[in-house]
This record gives sequence, structure tokens and C-alpha cells, in this order.
Amino acid sequence: MSSIFRVFLFVSLFPVFGFSQTTKGIVYDSNRQPVVGAYVLSALTDEHAHTNELGQFYMKNIAQGDTLEFIFLGYETTNHVVNDPSEEIRIRMNDTAFDLGEI
Repeated sequence: MSSIFRVFLFVSLFPVFGFSQTTKGIVYDSNRQPVVGAYVLSALTDEHAHTNELGQFYMKNIAQGDTLEFIFLGYETTNHVVNDPSEEIRIRMNDTAFDLGEI
């Protein structure tokens, strides 16, 4: 096998295997304050993360078309379809209203 063919084969496999890219984002509430400790879950993989003290999260192996689910007590669960894994994701979580008389 010629060395040029090996290089071509190696480079052509990048789209299939790719480099591990990190998808990042910020989760905030209706007052634009960071949501600390929100759970972020990928629907396609077992990847998951929690937001840090700035509401930021980082995840690897997220593909275009994957759905991320954002969960935190006191907020409505939010889903987001990833269009471009390299773009930063911004998620606004809405408060859940509870009537204490129902609890």
C-alpha cells in the first residue's frame, strides 16, 4: 500500500470516527440567573452532565440531531435538539408553579 493511499485513507476516516468534540452550553432561569446543578442528559448516548456554579455544562460525543434533556427540581423539564454540536447552547428553564394546597 502506498504511503499516499494510507494518508488518504486515514484522513477520509475522520468524518466517520472524528475527534472527540465538546459541546458546551449555559442554563439559566427566567431572571437570567444561572441554574446550578441542573442535570443534562443525552437521548442518544449515556452522556450526562451537571451545570456548574455559572450554569455551564460540557459534554462529549454529542451528535447533530441529538436531544438534550435539562432537568432540575422546581423547573419544567426542557428538551433541546442539537443542530450544531460545536455551537454553544443557551437554555432557559421556566419555574414550575406549585399550589401548596395540592401537595
